[in-house]
Amino acid sequence: MLVRRKRGGRERSAELTAWQRRPTVAGVVGVAPRLPDGDPVEQLRGRRVLIVHGDRDRTAAGAAKSLDCARRARTVVPRLARYEVPRGSHYPVRRADDVWALTTASVLSMPGTGSFPAGAGGDLRTPLPQRS
Repeated sequence: MLVRRKRGGRERSAELTAWQRRPTVAGVVGVAPRLPDGDPVEQLRGRRVLIVHGDRDRTAAGAAKSLDCARRARTVVPRLARYEVPRGSHYPVRRADDVWALTTASVLSMPGTGSFPAGAGGDLRTPLPQRS
């Protein structure tokens, strides 16, 4: 399981490329990941993927870039989940508890023993749910 925030999400994506034949990598979680235009997505095939991004992030890691990457990745990861933090910037501090609750639930489900987040396979702009 690879979980990273910000630029680390991109670095871990590169690591996954090197590990793509290892069955031990079940999935990837990126919170406000930096995903450059045209970043490869094939290495995500067969894995669970969660992306969480503030909808007002205008940094180099912007929400528009993660949305574009999610759209491209959907071709190889049909159940990819992407959530947006409404009115959230690159640092979704106001909803940090919700972000990390979703991240934790996703990680615990990734080995395939639990259900992946409700938004998996749905709208790529799903609003981040409130922690229950």
